[in-house]
Amino acid sequence: MNRFSIALCFVVAASQAQAQTYDLPFKADDLRDDERVYWGRDYHAKSGAQAWGFDFEIVRYDPKKKKWLKYKSIEGKDDSDWTGRPNKDWYVHGKNVYAMRDGVVIACWRNAPENYLSGRGKGNYHDEMTKYEDGDGACDAEPSRIYGGGNGMWVQHADGSRAEYAHFMPGTVPAALCPNDDALLPKIPSQTVADAWTHLRLPARRTPIAVRRGQFLGKAGNVGCSSNPHTHVHVETGGSTGATYASGSPVQMSFERGLYVKENTLGPFQEWKSFAGKPIPEGPLYIWPPRSLGVEYARHGFDAANFGAFVQHLADSGYGPTWIDAYNVGGKNFLNHVWRPASGWRAFFLVNATTYQQEFDKASADGLEPIFVESSVSGGQARYTMIFVKNAPGDAYARHGLTYDQHMDEMAKATGMGMVPVNVSVISIGGERRYTVLHRTGKPGTRAVKSQIAEEAYQPEYDDQTAAGRKPVYLNAYVHGGKPFISAIFGPVSTPARKDSHGMSAASYQTEYASALKAGMLTRAVTSFDGAQTQHRYAACWWK
Repeated sequence: MNRFSIALCFVVAASQAQAQTYDLPFKADDLRDDERVYWGRDYHAKSGAQAWGFDFEIVRYDPKKKKWLKYKSIEGKDDSDWTGRPNKDWYVHGKNVYAMRDGVVIACWRNAPENYLSGRGKGNYHDEMTKYEDGDGACDAEPSRIYGGGNGMWVQHADGSRAEYAHFMPGTVPAALCPNDDALLPKIPSQTVADAWTHLRLPARRTPIAVRRGQFLGKAGNVGCSSNPHTHVHVETGGSTGATYASGSPVQMSFERGLYVKENTLGPFQEWKSFAGKPIPEGPLYIWPPRSLGVEYARHGFDAANFGAFVQHLADSGYGPTWIDAYNVGGKNFLNHVWRPASGWRAFFLVNATTYQQEFDKASADGLEPIFVESSVSGGQARYTMIFVKNAPGDAYARHGLTYDQHMDEMAKATGMGMVPVNVSVISIGGERRYTVLHRTGKPGTRAVKSQIAEEAYQPEYDDQTAAGRKPVYLNAYVHGGKPFISAIFGPVSTPARKDSHGMSAASYQTEYASALKAGMLTRAVTSFDGAQTQHRYAACWWK
């Protein structure tokens, strides 16, 4: 592995959004891990209102071919030949599109039929279009009954500028946002917005149709003057939006968040660059849009080799890590990680003992406090992971690479300083258990540490601790002498709304996680057995 994938330190401060920024019209929530947004040009047009616009597509990385593709491969057809492909084969087709900024809908269309194949030429446009065109599928065909932008909308912003979103799949623009239900326009001179405006625009309303930033607008399609499935967006200012349309001046958008790399063949988990608070750089390039900021984002069994890039993405989305459980199965490193909205944090993962101490000292000097420590084994060597934040309440006391006796001595020392154990991570190395621990200010004597629970003995221990009024507040799993063990910290029960489970497969863990999150419980601990040979098995606890 390279340094970026296993040892990168991240420092994230609060976002400094500019006075007016936009959201990207796509969200990572709707993309697979191997998909990104694609912008294939350096600019949209040399002049006119759309000069700073974009035609966005989606690409998916093919690791066997080592290249990004916009559509599914067809046997016997060259991947570079994009013509004549059905809409459903394009990865952008059907992807959700969202509002980039607050505004009100001033014009729209929603039910125009799709062009059924990609590539211009006779027969590629919908039959209903070719009835009224000259038969060659050209964008300047006259007369027309479908507007060049197809389905979509114009959204006017508070400052008078307006954004166009175009080429949506028929029927996917919500009726509540667009009351124009007809499929075809009356005959108009051409497909230009000026000729179609009378039919697209909405009459003045006492209560305008409002659009909120991030609101769903429709699904990407291939409608109107569109040679293949994609989503067109642009912003313009000036001009008229009355009964007669007049073109405005182009507006270059700056986006609040977003990552990019120039077009290459390196795949989805390379090192990305940020354009937060800036316009999208000149293409061709791949864009990783942020994901929605929810109460929690969590992944389990995540390939550690891909984690560095994913940290960049989650940080760009406004998240900070609260838990990073590192473990090794069959000689390969994995991570279970949990994130919540945060800024002002620092983290590093899978570093050696020397780097661990250096980064710890640097973070302390910079005024950051440790809130999580973790150890695991990689290639027969101890590796360490840690999360720091600013302004954590109380004091911290952390140690790593301890024997059991040293761990007990350090815990007694921490108790004397008015601290309680927060993390007790155990690894098996050279036939010995080694401890990495974190203590923070608390009420000594309220927590019970059990670091050598054989897996088969965990349920009886859990039952005994429950009877004593304690539940697990920390879990760490490891293999020692060929046997699975769990290190647990039990503390006073603070909420009855909680869920605890162990011995879960990946599928059963996902089911339990979804159930807990739906019930308003957050992931407080999740761990897998470090040193296992073949299976990923999970233990976790959730509570409100």
